[in-house]
Amino acid sequence: CWQGKGHNTMAAVSEPLGEGAVLEADAGPLGTPVDAGGPPDTVPDIVDGGDEGLVGGTVGDTVVNGSTGGGSALDEFDGGSVASEHDDPHAHRPNAVPAVRSPRTDYPPSYSINTPKERNLLDFAENFIRQFRQLYNNRKPLYLAPPNECGVPKLVCTTVRATQLPFRQLYSHEQTARFVASFLTYDFLPTADPPEVMQSPTTTLWNQRGNCFDFSVLLCALLEGAGYDAYVVHGYATREVCMLDRSRREHQVKTTPADVPVPKVRKEETGNKYRLKASLTLDSQYDKMMAGRKADKMKAENDLKIVDEAKARAERRKPMRDNLHGLRTHCWVMVLRGKRGVPEDFYIEPSLGETSSVRSEDYLGIEAVWNSKNFWANMQDCTEGVMDMEYDLADTSKWEYLLPDQTFAWGSKKGSNGVKSVDLPPTWVEELQILPIDFATGRPHGERELVEQNARTHEYAEYARDDGMVLQTTYYNDYELTQELLRADTYKNRGDCLVQLEVKELDDRDQYDEIFRRGRTSGLRHHTFFKGHWAGSDAAKERTMYFFSDARVDGLHMRKQSKGMIEEVFRERDDKLLSRVTHFIIDGEENGMRRRVSVSGINSRRPSGDKDKKSATNHEIDGVTETFGRNPAVNADDDIREINYYDDAIMVTYHRNEEKATAQFREFEKPSKTEKQAYAPISVDEGEGVLQYHPDPKKILKKNFTVNKLFSDLLSMERKARAAVSTSLEEIEDIIKQRRADEVEVTLSLSFYDTTRNADAKAKRLAQEEAAATLAAKNAEMEKDYLAPFLERHSEPTQLLPGMDTNVEKILRSNSSLSNSGEDWKNGDGLWMETLLSMYDVELSLFLARSTFTSEEKEDLMAQRRERRVHTVAESCLKDFVDRATAKEWRIVGEIEQQKKSLAEKQQWYQENQATLESAEEEEYVAFCGEKLHTLRVLERRLEEHRKERNRNEIALKSKLREDSRLEGWLPAV
Repeated sequence: CWQGKGHNTMAAVSEPLGEGAVLEADAGPLGTPVDAGGPPDTVPDIVDGGDEGLVGGTVGDTVVNGSTGGGSALDEFDGGSVASEHDDPHAHRPNAVPAVRSPRTDYPPSYSINTPKERNLLDFAENFIRQFRQLYNNRKPLYLAPPNECGVPKLVCTTVRATQLPFRQLYSHEQTARFVASFLTYDFLPTADPPEVMQSPTTTLWNQRGNCFDFSVLLCALLEGAGYDAYVVHGYATREVCMLDRSRREHQVKTTPADVPVPKVRKEETGNKYRLKASLTLDSQYDKMMAGRKADKMKAENDLKIVDEAKARAERRKPMRDNLHGLRTHCWVMVLRGKRGVPEDFYIEPSLGETSSVRSEDYLGIEAVWNSKNFWANMQDCTEGVMDMEYDLADTSKWEYLLPDQTFAWGSKKGSNGVKSVDLPPTWVEELQILPIDFATGRPHGERELVEQNARTHEYAEYARDDGMVLQTTYYNDYELTQELLRADTYKNRGDCLVQLEVKELDDRDQYDEIFRRGRTSGLRHHTFFKGHWAGSDAAKERTMYFFSDARVDGLHMRKQSKGMIEEVFRERDDKLLSRVTHFIIDGEENGMRRRVSVSGINSRRPSGDKDKKSATNHEIDGVTETFGRNPAVNADDDIREINYYDDAIMVTYHRNEEKATAQFREFEKPSKTEKQAYAPISVDEGEGVLQYHPDPKKILKKNFTVNKLFSDLLSMERKARAAVSTSLEEIEDIIKQRRADEVEVTLSLSFYDTTRNADAKAKRLAQEEAAATLAAKNAEMEKDYLAPFLERHSEPTQLLPGMDTNVEKILRSNSSLSNSGEDWKNGDGLWMETLLSMYDVELSLFLARSTFTSEEKEDLMAQRRERRVHTVAESCLKDFVDRATAKEWRIVGEIEQQKKSLAEKQQWYQENQATLESAEEEEYVAFCGEKLHTLRVLERRLEEHRKERNRNEIALKSKLREDSRLEGWLPAV
């Protein structure tokens, strides 16, 4: 009996499948849910109830419990403003989403018709299915010749077209699998059966979406083209695999390794009989025993805690009970060993792009496998899943092939020899092609999100985001994904060379780690700072910077800034300088430097006028310590190991000679300065100003000239050291300013050889500039001529038209009884006659030329004529606005009435049929009423807002009409 893992015949039949789903009578242990009123019911926690429903959802931008959605919780960063020192310099930036392609309709003829060879092969496949069903009636029907996207049946073998694309990244199975998983949008199978349609790989690439069968066919075609022995596997898998549920998988937290210099361990000296022996340490054996017991107890408790945490993690990873366990159809890819140096067989999950063992517990059974050459039906028992499966396809006891050596013959009435042969026809699929720009994008919408048990991962295509981010992984401290622990961002093509950013959520502050590639002017490689310490090089700030020492002239490797101290580490310097530690005075207090005792035994005081001036960045230096490595070219007694620079003294320690037990030491106390701001000479004879120690008393410096020359050299070294500290502070300030500028305006670099993207960028920039210019001109024109439609509607001719002269003569003759005085042409209100006011300007000018009106009367008539025209234009503009607003209001009111009517009819229907309604109909009625009530609330709110906006806009329009110089004199009442 061929069974799925963990299910026997009775268990599979008795397992609840949900309302309306039944098992086919002869479907066997795995069963075939058939369409009986709806798809099989699935556990509600598989899919989070998106737009696609519980089953048949889509995984595109987000993969979380098999659902889509989600987004970044980071705050928006205003790139146009200057961020304060407490702002996050790496806030979330919007990404550019590529345009969605329209569905393909221009299929070649091979997609819609079958050749004679294909029809012959389909007849053979149908006969093979019929014989297989008769021999193994407890098995599900073979998925051998489903229809394609044009509705034409095609053999699954001919759907796989082995293709090698011209991208070197797709030559390895790991990168090919990851590309397919990220390039396509994953669609869930609507039922537990295989899909009714198997589309071609070309359509899958065009749409950039598909189900597990589409993923597997495309991946198998690419792997075969790359030389792998790859197969498409049709079988059954767990709910987590089928629904792409990664919520129970724990993402391993990756942190940036500490990049600190490892101190060199001094070798134990041997071969010197005069070396001092270490003193005997007296330790209590009882204390050691008790300390060991305590350590063992703590270790046992810690081990127990680790075991409990491991059990808890295993319990959290344990999937919930699945009513369809063993019934969920799935498709994946199998690669057999042999070709391309593959040492062992393995599976590839195409939806994730991850490989797994052929003994994986995620896969529960196999129905058949196929590639571009043949089809094999599995004949092995899958009671224990795929644990005991063997993959020798030549073993006919375990795999039943469709075409032996791709050729089969049987008796036929046709032909002279009575034999009819069938061979595998060429694939009907077009050549697979991916545009370079699509390959570079690598994702259907430029973005993909995966949610795991303790992490959320965002994947972005290159150049899809303005800040160059390609990957963002956020780790959480809880399994509800609310307490953020660490955020790791990966960037590419950044002009500022930033490649990675890590934000760690600490107890009191957030720690930022920026990692750069080579190319920055300062040679910066790694920058660690804390939130609130983003800007400024204040001595109280804390930050650590690592540099590419071989890219810097000074060989600086690390610079660590903490409260009141800067520590610098150097590598490969000619002067053997290893480190420089600088202490600063904060709030008038010395920090970190010991209280020095003068040569005379009295506590030293800073001499008046000798206090070091503040550096260029207003930091008062308390002391500088420089450490040097051993220079083999110089005698150890004369090779400086450490120098301490104080305001009033210089302390020098030399390397120890291997033949001596101690090292040479000198301390120079700075004398008072002369009027020329120079130090007075040191006198060794007087025994003040210098303290010397040498293992060999005969080598102590006794000449004043030698001592003063050495002191002068040390003063020169001090000046250089203090100047270097000032330069370091200025460089810190410059780096911070540059980083802030980089984050305000992020630039992405384009390769010189990337002609497609460079050309597109240029065309895009030109199109944006043209669109901006067009929009600006349009806005200016609209702002200037907002009355243009109404002025055009009431425009007047600039010259006399035919008939105007006759009209003027007619008016003069018809009113010949009136006197030549203008007062006779006015009505009782002092307004001119309508006959005159309705004339065009050119007509009125002709009339006035033939009349005997006085100049004052003519000016008054023209003024009233202009005032009337202004009122006409203004009132026409205002009326047009009111009409439009009123029409919109009535449309909203009409929609409200229609929704109310629809709701009332539905309520009346419910009152009349309430007693006979089923639960499903009642749920539908409740949902309908809820939707209608929500729509009514939205429409009523929209109507209220429209009325308010109408009043505001009407007042603003009237004010604008009053202020328009072309409508001077129009002052309607508000």
